[in-house]
Amino acid sequence: MPPNDPSPYRRLALASDLQSETLPQAVAPVWGAFLFEGLMTSQKDPHRSERLLNFWHAGRMKLVTESCRYLDRIWAYSRRHWRHLSPRHGTFEFEVISAFGDLLGFHLILNHGELPSDEEADLVIQGLVDAFFTREDAP
Repeated sequence: MPPNDPSPYRRLALASDLQSETLPQAVAPVWGAFLFEGLMTSQKDPHRSERLLNFWHAGRMKLVTESCRYLDRIWAYSRRHWRHLSPRHGTFEFEVISAFGDLLGFHLILNHGELPSDEEADLVIQGLVDAFFTREDAP
């Protein structure tokens, strides 16, 4: 791939991807990794994954599968912003996707393994996405 050709992951500006209401295939594994990182790790709680799985009761695979369904919701809400985002700007994954995973983990622990409703998740997603795209250093 030539040096000026963005990776398949960074080709988000393609019109077909931006029209898609579901997460593009090139984006899904990257966002899934960031979501899982936020969900299962914590600098303040080295036992977070153990505590989370104690409440979850269904195993890691089911947790990942169920958690990743929120990625389509994040994509659907955020995709309208992507055509204005510079390809060099890569903190969305950390500031939105990983942060959502972190908050989802807290929700699961505090609610004994129950996932948030779509309405609850949408409020958090909107808050994170809007905060990211309206910060002063946003593109």
